[in-house]
Amino acid sequence: MIQWARPRRVLCLGPQLPPALLSEDAAVAAEALAKLDVNYHAPAANGTGNGHANGHANGHTNGEVNGEVKAPEDVAGDGAANGHANGVNGHTNEDSGDAPVDPAIAFLDKALAEHGPNSALYISFGSVFFPPEAHAKILFETLLTLEKTMPFVMTLSRGSLPEELTAALAATGRGIVVPWAPQQAMLSHPGLGWMLTHCGGGGTFESLASGVPVIGWPFMGDQPQHALWVSQVLDTGFDLVQVRTGVPGVPAMRGDLSQGGTQILGTEAAVREELVSVLAAAQGKDGARKRENARRVREMILKAVRKGGSAERALGELDFIL
Repeated sequence: MIQWARPRRVLCLGPQLPPALLSEDAAVAAEALAKLDVNYHAPAANGTGNGHANGHANGHTNGEVNGEVKAPEDVAGDGAANGHANGVNGHTNEDSGDAPVDPAIAFLDKALAEHGPNSALYISFGSVFFPPEAHAKILFETLLTLEKTMPFVMTLSRGSLPEELTAALAATGRGIVVPWAPQQAMLSHPGLGWMLTHCGGGGTFESLASGVPVIGWPFMGDQPQHALWVSQVLDTGFDLVQVRTGVPGVPAMRGDLSQGGTQILGTEAAVREELVSVLAAAQGKDGARKRENARRVREMILKAVRKGGSAERALGELDFIL
């Protein structure tokens, strides 16, 4: 039986991935995996040259080590355990010092060198959602004027920034905006400290699986629930409230519920004040605690998805419907 649901077998299946990846024959699946152009990016301890591991020039992945072909689930498990990312960015990096480096990764390398580990912020609202222009402007202005610099990479898959913000970015050098970034490689980078996200299911899980705490900026659907879960149940992040643009005058069920929760003021001043407060907290003791909790959650996730783990056992109980 083809095990469609097993996360160790295939993390993401789409039309760009060959069906052979689902083969029950480990050798067939490994051969298909080896033909993919996969760019691995690992922490400095496992890297070369600039402190990071590059994907092999011939397109081979860690599925083939010293002539030994490993099953895809073992590749995924080993990679996760050692801090490797497995994002596909459409090209490979050559095993030479002259290899092209993704601009977002290069920026994190620079942030690591200049500001230390866990200093940078990764901002991604996906390809569907984006804050109102006024809120986005406040976010940039806050990041560009923080007392303690927080370098940032923001993905902007569509549209463009106002000229004044583009000029401010260039002048300060505190951040860059790119149309796309290798998310799993970003999350595995030692220079990255936080992810500011709309808290979609995929990004929330990927951040936790990488041990990266989040700052939630949800918009709709299940996103507010994810932000609440991350911030108050797991204590692995913050949940922005003043950015909400729902029904006016309705408080958020956050904070002191005996006082009716947190009132959403709906003003730009309130948005700015909350952003300044949360970003400062992320750089302090509260942020350190939440990062440690995120790392503990990461270990729980890795343990669950390994062979014989709770996730595999739970998914195995669903075999009767396949």
